[in-house]
Amino acid sequence: MNAHPAGAVAEADFAKLRAYAEQAGRDPASIGVEVWVSTGAGDEANWREEFKFWKSAGVTHVTLNGTFQRTHHRRIASRSLQAHLTAIDRYRDAVADL
Repeated sequence: MNAHPAGAVAEADFAKLRAYAEQAGRDPASIGVEVWVSTGAGDEANWREEFKFWKSAGVTHVTLNGTFQRTHHRRIASRSLQAHLTAIDRYRDAVADL
């Protein structure tokens, strides 16, 4: 899980990871990078912008979160299964073309 929101701190951590890979004789592009994103804050436009940032930063895997609340992650208000499924569908629809 990425402990930082999208931005310069996360980019610096990714650069550090890639440098460690190179020092170990590995191709940094062969190492996947995962981040968590949250449906509990923002809307479709915000989610798209965040997704675009992560993609441009070289992220290979995005984990969608609707229940975790720590650091910058926010859970959705409802605890119902339907609300979580709806949040997943909204997020997927917002970023599917990216």
